[in-house]
Amino acid sequence: MAENEEKQQLELVVAEGFEAQLPKEIPCNIEEIIKALDEDILPKYLSRVYTDDQLSEARADHATLKRWIDAVDAARKQYEKIYMKPFTEFKCKLKLATDRVQEAVSWVNEQITAIEGKTKSRNKDFCEAYFESIIGDLKGLVEYEQIEDTKWYNLSVKETERKKAIDEKLAKIRSDLNLIDYYAKQDENMELVRVFYLRDFDLSGAVAAVNEINDDKDRIAAVLRANCPAETNQEQGRSETRAEDETALKPNDEAIFTIRFEVDGTKKELKALSRFLKKNGIEYRQIK
Repeated sequence: MAENEEKQQLELVVAEGFEAQLPKEIPCNIEEIIKALDEDILPKYLSRVYTDDQLSEARADHATLKRWIDAVDAARKQYEKIYMKPFTEFKCKLKLATDRVQEAVSWVNEQITAIEGKTKSRNKDFCEAYFESIIGDLKGLVEYEQIEDTKWYNLSVKETERKKAIDEKLAKIRSDLNLIDYYAKQDENMELVRVFYLRDFDLSGAVAAVNEINDDKDRIAAVLRANCPAETNQEQGRSETRAEDETALKPNDEAIFTIRFEVDGTKKELKALSRFLKKNGIEYRQIK
């Protein structure tokens, strides 16, 4: 069946002049009722102040007014149902039709989803294969899942765009690692920066993490110094006499403290932390 023919068969057409058949208003005496309320009935109630011994009269008046409201509301519901009946039936018929079409929509959508899923799977295989073909010196350091972007698999993305995106990500990683290696010659902390960087390839985040570790180390050292017992004057005197001879030979003795803590990390990260501790002369052992 031609598309235009289907469109004509499914086009909803309402009879001409339908709007003219609708009543402009529902004829009733509500205007007279409102006038009577405003001029006669309501002023009588609104101006009255009940005394303590008129509680039963107040309750009776309250019941009378409430019965009137309930009666008018019941009439409204009755005529609303009558007035809305054609539209309610009209709406139900339309919903019946759209629900039936929705079955076809769902069936077609299932097939679209299946086809798109297969295509996206092929696109993912393409990206993984291309990644492996250009990973080169980064093999073992970078896994495909770490740089993956699911938008690459969309049908609207061209193969050249996928390749370019992967190229740019790996180029950025190489550039960052070269920068880390360059500064590692001048700053021993860069080895730890490299470990953090290889987690999510966020250079600024890796630097911030290492700076935070160093800040914590400085704060701990300050606390330890603040809690060291002060030397007596006598001991200070003896130290001064030995200072010239011993300072050049060995560093001043410092109190040794033990801090118990656990560290979570990958095998690479823990090895890097171990090298960092050894390089700084910090002894460590397993917690039993």
